[in-house]
Amino acid sequence: MALMQMGEGMWNRMARLHETVLTGRPVHDDRGEELYDYYVRHPQERGWHAAAMADLTDDAGTALAEQYDFAPYQEIVDIGGSMGLLLSKILPAAAHANGTVVDRPQIVEQARANAGAYGLGDRLSFTGGDFFASDLPRGDLYLLKTVLCDWGDENASRILANAFRCTPPGGRLAVIDWVRPAGPEPSELDIMSISLEVVTGGRIRTEAEFVTLIESVGYRFDSAVTVASRERSRPWYVLQATRP
Repeated sequence: MALMQMGEGMWNRMARLHETVLTGRPVHDDRGEELYDYYVRHPQERGWHAAAMADLTDDAGTALAEQYDFAPYQEIVDIGGSMGLLLSKILPAAAHANGTVVDRPQIVEQARANAGAYGLGDRLSFTGGDFFASDLPRGDLYLLKTVLCDWGDENASRILANAFRCTPPGGRLAVIDWVRPAGPEPSELDIMSISLEVVTGGRIRTEAEFVTLIESVGYRFDSAVTVASRERSRPWYVLQATRP
C-alpha cells in the first residue's frame, strides 16, 4: 500500500489536488493520461497497485467466505476481478458454485497462468473483456467489489447498466464496497474519497447514492448487509439487488 501511494503516478496526482478542487475532475499527468493508462506504461507501479488491491481483496474475500451465504448460487461472476483472488476465497465456501472473473485481456492472460495455485481446477475461469460494454458470462450472482468507487456517477452507471443487460431475470447483483455515513459529520472515509476523486474521478458513496445508481439502470434494490473486516475497523458493505 505504501509503495502504491508513494509511486510517481499516484503521488504526482495527489500533489495537484487543488486542480480537482477547482475543476471537479480527476488529475491527468503531463501526457494527459489517466492513472490506469499511466500504469500500462509503468508495469512496476502497476504491480504495486495490484499488490495493494490484493491486500484489500484478501481481507474482503476471507470475511465474505465466513459471513455471507453463497449457498443459493451456482454461477458467480466477478466483474473486474483481476487475478481471481476474491473468488479463490469465496468458492471453497460455495461448494456447488463455479466462478468466472471478467477483466482486461492482458490481466486475464496473467491470471490464467497463476490460477493453478488456488487449487480450484475448472471451477474458476477467466474471460477477457470490457466491463463497460462486453457481454458478460451468464451467472446467477454478479459481484462488483470496489469497482464503482473508482468511477464517477456517469461511468459507474455504464458499468451497472452493462451488468444489468447481461443479468438474467431473477439474477442478483452484490456491490461490495465501503459506504460513507449519510450525515454531515466528518468520516475516516473522507480522505479516501478525496484521493479517489483526484486519481480516478471516483468517490466513496452513501447507501442512498448507491441505491440511486443501482435502481436507475433497472435493478430492484433489496438490502444492504455489513460484513466485519478481519483487519480493519470499518466493515465491508454488501448492497444486494435483483433483476426483476
